[in-house]
Amino acid sequence: MVILKLIGATVFPTVLGLSFVNLFLNHKKDINIFERLAFGFLAGMMLLVLEMLLLSQLKIAFSLLFLTLPWIPLIVIGLYFGYKNSLFSLEFKLNRLKLPRLTPPGLSSAFTVRKSAEVPTKHRDEGGLNWIEIALILFICFEVFFVFSSTLIKPVVTCDAWSNYSWRGKMFFIEKTSIVKNTAQTGHPLYNCLNQTWVFMCLNDWNDLLGKIFYPLYYLSLLVIFYFTVSRKQTRFFSLLATAMLASLPFLIYHASTAYADFPLATYYFAGISLLFLFFNRPKINYLLLAALFLLSTATIKNEAYFYLFMTFIVFAATIFMGKFKEVKGIKSIRITTIALALLGTAFMTYKIFFSSHEALRYAPTLDFTRVWPLLLVFTDYLFVRGNFSIVWFLLILLLIFNFKKLKNNFNLSLLALVLLNLFGLMAYYFVLEQTMFDWLFYVTPAVRNILQFMPIVLLLVGNLLVIKNKNEA
Repeated sequence: MVILKLIGATVFPTVLGLSFVNLFLNHKKDINIFERLAFGFLAGMMLLVLEMLLLSQLKIAFSLLFLTLPWIPLIVIGLYFGYKNSLFSLEFKLNRLKLPRLTPPGLSSAFTVRKSAEVPTKHRDEGGLNWIEIALILFICFEVFFVFSSTLIKPVVTCDAWSNYSWRGKMFFIEKTSIVKNTAQTGHPLYNCLNQTWVFMCLNDWNDLLGKIFYPLYYLSLLVIFYFTVSRKQTRFFSLLATAMLASLPFLIYHASTAYADFPLATYYFAGISLLFLFFNRPKINYLLLAALFLLSTATIKNEAYFYLFMTFIVFAATIFMGKFKEVKGIKSIRITTIALALLGTAFMTYKIFFSSHEALRYAPTLDFTRVWPLLLVFTDYLFVRGNFSIVWFLLILLLIFNFKKLKNNFNLSLLALVLLNLFGLMAYYFVLEQTMFDWLFYVTPAVRNILQFMPIVLLLVGNLLVIKNKNEA
């Protein structure tokens, strides 16, 4: 019975989100069905959380009836769109396995790194899987199994995850609202509490172990979206290789099995970025609208989302005014809206920075340039010395050196700008904080979590730059 309740807790938000996504991605060629399901799960959970926040403000007690019934019309319309436009059909061609081949297509035992190459504009039929691709798929499946199993054999064991999120999820389940009187308020957004509240309500019981069931599903959704995002411009082998690198990041795996909010933020942020770069490469207003919804929804997960939204908007604004967009339908309206949003965003960020009383926004009275060297040492340690992110940053530097010409393809330069803005903007943020907050850098936790939040984007850039060419290839 518990298993059936967990299935219901997962299926309903997936169907809800799938219906919602179908309203935007209403053509079969937009995205793959598996990617559509991943986006659907993320969108469905966000819609339910937003609904719970609204019900709390309206002082309506949580119940499965109130939470599910209002979404029935949307589900019916979204599923009708899916049926009408054949969005759910699976045209999956089963190719025979080419078992004797031990290397990926186009790769021999003697190879060189190619400095520049044209990226395929369409992911072609590459025939049967070879041994290396099979090994990569099995490796990814093992990582998924590991995250699921490690999540479901332990309760919430980390202090912050319990005190900031899981405990509140239990309280919201008992009180049937996210506004509980005579309780210490938190400066953290409530998404990570309410997603567990939803599970407890479906179980009709508090179980902090099963309350974490969605975290490996975030992990699986991230891998699916990541693979298909890379595969739009890369071969199957490199798409699987990049996905395997993402799946095996030690710090990401750890957070995928805990109840911290950093990993859900990374997942939703990447989902929005993947749609944003889909819009850059195939301009369609529906992609941009859905990307904006995913990106804005990150503000319900962690306060750091405002930082990433600001950096992302800078890259978007710089990209959208490129000459190559001048023939895009509706580009004038998009640019005017971008300018208006820039003014509003500047006013909002000014308020957040100079007039907010949040603990994480306490700044040093003067700039202390003696911080520069220890700041650089700490971030060098986090990126290159500790094993949290494997060799990804080393690999990125090598690819930027040898494959730098690929930056001009498919808006990779905009992707690099986003990575650098996030990284150096994060360093600048810690540079101007008051001493107490600056000292947290040396306790490892905050900055490493911040880096994790945009690591899938770093891996996307790595995946896009990967090119290996046979010496004998013409």
